[in-house]
Amino acid sequence: MLIHTIQGIQEMIGGSLQLNGAAADQRVAGVSTDSRIIEQDNIYIAIAGERVDGHTYIDSASKQGAVLAIIDNEAFVTSSIATLLVEDSVKALQDLAKAYRESLDIQVIGITGSNGKTSTKDILAAGLMATYKVTKTLGNQNNEIGVPITLLRASKDTDVIVCEMGVENVGDIAFLNPMVQPTMSILTGVGAAHLATLGSKENVARAKLEIMDDLPNDGLFVYYGDDPFLAKVIDEKQDVPVERIRYGEQDDNQIQLTSFTQKDDMIYFTTSATNATFHIQTIGKHQAINALAAIACLKKLGLRDQQIQAGFDMYEPTGMRNEVVKIDRFTILNDSYKSNPESAQAAIDAFAGIEGAYRVVILGDMLDLEPDEKMYHKQVGAYVANSSFDELIAYGPLSKYYIEQASKIAPNKVYQHMDSHDAIVDYLESLENHSIAVLIKGSRGMQLDKVVDKLRGKYE
Repeated sequence: MLIHTIQGIQEMIGGSLQLNGAAADQRVAGVSTDSRIIEQDNIYIAIAGERVDGHTYIDSASKQGAVLAIIDNEAFVTSSIATLLVEDSVKALQDLAKAYRESLDIQVIGITGSNGKTSTKDILAAGLMATYKVTKTLGNQNNEIGVPITLLRASKDTDVIVCEMGVENVGDIAFLNPMVQPTMSILTGVGAAHLATLGSKENVARAKLEIMDDLPNDGLFVYYGDDPFLAKVIDEKQDVPVERIRYGEQDDNQIQLTSFTQKDDMIYFTTSATNATFHIQTIGKHQAINALAAIACLKKLGLRDQQIQAGFDMYEPTGMRNEVVKIDRFTILNDSYKSNPESAQAAIDAFAGIEGAYRVVILGDMLDLEPDEKMYHKQVGAYVANSSFDELIAYGPLSKYYIEQASKIAPNKVYQHMDSHDAIVDYLESLENHSIAVLIKGSRGMQLDKVVDKLRGKYE
C-alpha cells in the first residue's frame, strides 16, 4: 500500500494542509473512501456522493485510526485530524494514484470487456500468485474511484497489478489509462451491455478498445478473437504498434482452446499454446476461454506451465460470479452480480454441469439494454428453452419475455413469474425433490443474491 508522510502527500497532490496538532512527518499508510473500513494510519478521502456525503464521517474515520483527511469542503475542516483541502476529492484520489503508479517499476495488466473481465482478472491473478507478488482489483472496483484505490493498494514490492477497468461511456478507459499506465491489456469481448449509453455494439467495441491506446511499444494486447463486433473495428487501431494475440475457439486464433472437459466443479482444458493440460476449480467452458487470455499474459511474463498450474490451484473467484453454493439439498450456481445476453447464455451453458435431479432456472431482468431489451430477453428465453431444465422462474418486469418465448419452444416445462425474493425462497423450500440444482442469474439491480442469502439463513 501507499506509505508516505502527511507532508509528502501534500507534495504529491497539492492542497492546503492544516496539521491540527499532527506532525508533518507523521506516517500515513493506505487509503480509504469508506469510514467503516478505516485501518490505523490510513488516509481518509471524503467524497460527497449522491446519497451520502463522506465529509460527515471524518470524525468517525479519525476515531478508527485515520491520521489525514483529504476534503474538498472547507466547512468540514476539523481539529480532530490533519486535513488537506483540495478542489476535488475524487480528482485528488486519482492524482495520488497516478503519482504513486509512476513511482512503481511494475507490470500492470488492464482488463476490460462486456463479459468475463472479473473472472479473467481472478484467473490471471491466480496464475501469477505462485511466482509473483500480486495486487488485483477487489470485487467490482473498476471505475474512476475503484481503479485508483486498486493502484494505491499495491506495495512497493508488488510485482504485478491486475486491474479491472469498467466502461459506461466512450472515453472512460481513455480517462483511466494515464492513471493505470498498463503494460499489457486484455479485452474479453463485446456484448450488449451498456447499449443504453453507447448505442451499438460497434461503439461498445470502440469504447473498450481504448484499453490498448496507451500501451508501451513492447506491450501486449490480448483480445477475444471470436467476437464479430470486435473484428469489425479492430482495424481502426492499426496505428497502435503493440504485439497482439487473439484467443478463442476459432482456428485463426494464436491461442486456441483445443479441448475441454468438466468433472464436478473442476474444468480441464488444453490450448494450442502448450502441450500441458490445465485445470481450475470452477465450471463452464467460458472459464476455460477466459483462462486463455490469462495464459497469453503469463507466457509473455515467461512463466512455465508448472508455475501457471501452481497458480491456478490458488484460484479464488469473486463472489456472485459463477459461484457454486451448496445449501442442504440445493446446489446453486450463483451468477447474480450482473447479466446481459452473452453472460446469461454462458451461465445457462455452465449450469449444464451442475448435478441435480430437479433443475430450476431463476432469471431476473437484464438491465441497460434499451432500445432492444424486449428482443434480448426473448433471445435468452429461447436459449434456456433448449437447455436442460425443469422449471423457469422469472423475476422482474422484463422477465415475462423469457417465459413468453421459452414456453413456445418448450411448452411442457413449468413457468412462473414471482414478484419478491421471499416468494422465490418459499417456493424453493416447498419443492419436495431431494436433489435440486438452481441457476440464479440477473442484473445487479435485481439483487437476486438475496435469494441465496435468505435460503442459507433457513438452513444455517
